[in-house]
Amino acid sequence: MLTVRNLRKAFATDKGLVQAVDGVSFEIQRGEFYTLLGPSGCGKTTTLQCIAGLETPDDGEIALAGDLVYSRPKRLLVPAHRRNIGMVFQSYAIWPHMNVFQNVAFPLQYGRRRLPKQRIDERVRKALNMVQLGEYGNRPAPFLSGGQQQRVALARAIVDEPKVLLLDEPLSNLDAKLREEMRVELRDLVTRLNITTLYVTHDQIEALSMSDRIAVMRDGNIVQESTPREIYLTPKDKFVADFLGKSNFLEARISEYTPGSKLGTAETEFGPLQCTVTFDAKPGDRVLLAVRPAGIQVGPNGAAGDRNTFRGQLESISFVGDFLECQVQVGSVRLRIILDPYREFRVGQTIALSIPGDRLATVAKL
Repeated sequence: MLTVRNLRKAFATDKGLVQAVDGVSFEIQRGEFYTLLGPSGCGKTTTLQCIAGLETPDDGEIALAGDLVYSRPKRLLVPAHRRNIGMVFQSYAIWPHMNVFQNVAFPLQYGRRRLPKQRIDERVRKALNMVQLGEYGNRPAPFLSGGQQQRVALARAIVDEPKVLLLDEPLSNLDAKLREEMRVELRDLVTRLNITTLYVTHDQIEALSMSDRIAVMRDGNIVQESTPREIYLTPKDKFVADFLGKSNFLEARISEYTPGSKLGTAETEFGPLQCTVTFDAKPGDRVLLAVRPAGIQVGPNGAAGDRNTFRGQLESISFVGDFLECQVQVGSVRLRIILDPYREFRVGQTIALSIPGDRLATVAKL
């Protein structure tokens, strides 16, 4: 449905030319919810704006439903208003001098295909009902809450039945509780509409909970693309492991590994640990291992097991409701772990920890 090939975009600054997007390529299937995730300045919003037609790329190609809308080799540039897309901006861009109905009707009155009044009324009311604002058509835009403004922007984006929906951090202006509610509503809406969606965010929870696939961006490039589960549990490198959620890192040396196999053994400060090897390695290679806090298990009654088990001392315990966030000192390494809030632990207590080999993975060569 949406194909991006070798997209490039640079900007001139007082410090010289900055390559905002540097050869980005990806493809989104019909009905898929695809997210560009990354820190500020990584190129995700510039990529979205190039697809929308709000920025002109320097190179590459963009195709919607098989039709090229931009191609540098073919010298083709379809203007934004002819690309059959819907877009929700971070600021919502709600016009304060219009009421809700007029805001949503605007694309049908002045867009690429103008409809008769009766048809416009039908489409607008349908869109408002979809976002649970059916009774708000006559309300002035300034009298809306943040969540209601977000819904109006979404209704306006889908009222013209676009092929692709583009969302540029649409939940960032909402408070934490409303943002959580809107994540569920937004995902449910695009699923019911079966509309192809490209979502841009720096929020890891949004990306993990809403997406079919995620592309993690850094310095204008996609560094890993996969399902939320795979990216979170098996990050490709240290940047992904560190940016997406929280990770513990251990320096190690590969002691046993057969090329082509999944598991190997690495020598660490804690002793030999079985681990998942995610790239070509050989015995003797120094590597960096990563494990999520939730991937570290506490042995029953503090009893040490055999493989991948070691002891540590609890240095801090923070109660955060659903879990205990703790720091454990193991030799010279401090690990962050998550514990069951219904169990009793105390600072200074020695506990047995174990890491299953499929939860401890190589993320870089040293």
